[in-house]
Amino acid sequence: MKSIAFLVGVLAVAAPFHGSQRSSDSKATSATPVCTSTVDDAAIYSIALRQTVLKGRDESTEVVLYSQTSAGLPPGLASSSYTSPVERQGLDSATEPATKKDFDARATLQCDLATGIEPVGRVTLVTAREKNRIFNPGGTFWKGFNQKYPHVAGFTLLSAIGFNEQHNQALLYVGNSCNVLCGSGYLVLLEKKHDKWAAAKTAVIWTAGPASNE
Repeated sequence: MKSIAFLVGVLAVAAPFHGSQRSSDSKATSATPVCTSTVDDAAIYSIALRQTVLKGRDESTEVVLYSQTSAGLPPGLASSSYTSPVERQGLDSATEPATKKDFDARATLQCDLATGIEPVGRVTLVTAREKNRIFNPGGTFWKGFNQKYPHVAGFTLLSAIGFNEQHNQALLYVGNSCNVLCGSGYLVLLEKKHDKWAAAKTAVIWTAGPASNE
């Protein structure tokens, strides 16, 4: 599965989402990134959700998350198109090179998602088996999904998080699909000040719809 290419300046989600094996836990190296977690992961994911799929929604909205990290397109989309690079200029310029590098290295990882993501009690983790049962050919697709999860903001993917060396800047991808022609992909940049994480920049990098001719 191809993922988001930040360093080449494309920032494009290039292939449909497919399940894959998780990376095993071990010490990370620059050559072979592996699944690791930090005490900040749940807070970062919670803020990113509020900035994207939960933004403007009421307090009863629930979230269905794929249980592993991914930087691919979420399932159930007929087509999508990438946004103009102009949309990302503010985020690009604010992101440190070390943060970009770490994000790129971890974007392909399929790791168990952090627990404790807010809003607590309104987040459901869906396994690869359940995702495939719904969205694979012959599955119930969006009709079945909406019947089972009637109050959710679609199906959402969260990538592994990239950090700078000081661990006070973080970058992640959020991909959300809500029907065959409904969905968006985001990059969210966060900064930690006075021991508290906050969203600094958010950029839409793709939207569901006809492919761009540009």
